[in-house]
Amino acid sequence: TRLVPDKFAGFERPRHAKELPPPATMEKVFSTFLCPSVPKMPMVPGETGNPVLRADPTGTILVVRTMGCPEERTIIQGDAALQEEAVARFGPDEVAVDMEGPELLSLKADYLGACVYAFPFNLTVDGMVSVRARVFRTGFAALDEDDFKSPLVDVDDLLGRDTWLSVAGTGVSSGKALEHLIMGVGKPACLRGRGGEAHG
Repeated sequence: TRLVPDKFAGFERPRHAKELPPPATMEKVFSTFLCPSVPKMPMVPGETGNPVLRADPTGTILVVRTMGCPEERTIIQGDAALQEEAVARFGPDEVAVDMEGPELLSLKADYLGACVYAFPFNLTVDGMVSVRARVFRTGFAALDEDDFKSPLVDVDDLLGRDTWLSVAGTGVSSGKALEHLIMGVGKPACLRGRGGEAHG
């Protein structure tokens, strides 16, 4: 299922400053998907009209650069093996995906090649979850050891602020999760309960 950007998505700097050809818009340069696809059962629209999608607690957010995928360039001098590993593991774009709701998750990226980035997630609490996706640096700038000045960091917003998932299927409600947090369920005995009292 493709996640549709809202009106707040966009480049921090103008498109022409990034040497992107017209008509490059955020929606045409990057696409974001929720996998597995969810049934077309949108809930009440958010503030910008984007529907809230029902989602499983486990899945993957895919970010795909569909325009201007940078060609590989030398970023590490004198170590071909390290250069190959860095390019293969991280890719040219510095992409971040966060999920905010009953839990706060900063997802780990798996670079799949060809400017495709996978962000697996496993939520443990039911509830409404906001998905935010951003690109900070492109063109291997985040990995370039020959560029001694600090690389320019943009905050390009791929989705905007109104992409919501209604997650169900964990068997744990937000209220139950708060109770678990207070009681220290799943934590070491020394962190459970109040006043140092351990709760089994």
